[in-house]
Amino acid sequence: MITGDHKHSAFKIADALDISRDNVTYRAYPEDKKSKVQQLQKEGKIVMFVGDGVNDSPVLAQSDVGVAINTQSDITVEAADVVVIKDNLISIIDT
Repeated sequence: MITGDHKHSAFKIADALDISRDNVTYRAYPEDKKSKVQQLQKEGKIVMFVGDGVNDSPVLAQSDVGVAINTQSDITVEAADVVVIKDNLISIIDT
């Protein structure tokens, strides 16, 4: 998991998703996110990236599956393969 969020927020989300803290990169800049996606793709991995802002547009476009969540930005919507409009992903999964 790679995020621009601070350590505390990143670890809280990772713990909730049962992602090892060793596999978490936090306080990442947009170019860091894109580089990580490119690295994983070079390793033959298929990468899905979930983003919520204009700064995520380059990495959404780079990823194999780009998911934009609750964004009002046209550029982010254009860069994504999937756009989730509802602001509560948990309620989408539960329905």
